[in-house]
Amino acid sequence: QSALYFKEVGAPNSLYDMDILHGKALSFNNILDIHGAIESVRTLNRTACSVIKHSNPCGLCEGTDQRTVLEQTWAGDPISAFGSIIAFNQQVEKSTVEFLNLDKKASQRKFVEVVVAPSFTDEALEYLQLHKNLRVIAYDVNAPRTGKDIRYMNGSLLVQDLDKQLHSKIETVTTASIDAPNDLVEFGLKAISNIKSNAIVVVRRKGDMLQLLGMGAGQPNRLVASKLALEKCGENLTNEYTGAPEGLEAYIREELGKTVLISDAFFPFPDNVELAHEYGIKAIVQPGGSIRDNKVIDKCNELGVTMIFTGLPHFKH
Repeated sequence: QSALYFKEVGAPNSLYDMDILHGKALSFNNILDIHGAIESVRTLNRTACSVIKHSNPCGLCEGTDQRTVLEQTWAGDPISAFGSIIAFNQQVEKSTVEFLNLDKKASQRKFVEVVVAPSFTDEALEYLQLHKNLRVIAYDVNAPRTGKDIRYMNGSLLVQDLDKQLHSKIETVTTASIDAPNDLVEFGLKAISNIKSNAIVVVRRKGDMLQLLGMGAGQPNRLVASKLALEKCGENLTNEYTGAPEGLEAYIREELGKTVLISDAFFPFPDNVELAHEYGIKAIVQPGGSIRDNKVIDKCNELGVTMIFTGLPHFKH
């Protein structure tokens, strides 16, 4: 398919004006994924990184040390990270991108399509240029979003406001209550707002970092999205576990008990709560608004799960 790329006249911070520092020409899909990568780190509060595959962040993390943040972002889904796009919200250092092993033999290199950040040190750019085809993009990912969400479809134009508000409330609706850290819930809501519906994310605190531990995206059935997210969590926790084999199951359940599961829209039935509880989840965040909210809340109370309503869904199509 051939493609064209246009700039809106007078648009501030247009993605069209990104600075291509290195690599081969961008494709239609590259530009869409670059946009998704930028959106996923734009509002994060500290040093942040995302790994994007097919417009969805399959890895997302924020913390204080950029190299460690990249490592934990990659760990969110190291297989899907192959051929991905990586975005940072701060200047990239050489020590960070050395994680990609571009100076090693081919079997040790991590293949990515694009790295985008506000800027790169000279040493980082020189290192990234070791891969002749890797696109290196400088763009102010922290610039405020402008405009509208616009879709052209068969001779028609559909326009809506950008999704900028995370929640209208933070309300615990169950008898069980935990001190779900505001920054972790906010991080999870920012993640879910950038993932295609139906979407489920599981987020956790790891040291001084906030990490997307698992996600399920783009599923017609919300229960399937939950299964995908929880299975990915189990896989990632298995990969990081260093203890005796007989302790693995208890470790996974213990770690999942420290996480928060977030849904981009309401649960129509209690089945998602039952599944989450089977895995050891103790805190769920969702917008609420289903005619069966009471049944879902009752199931949480029965199982001792905390549920928090936010009042705002984040459908992304």
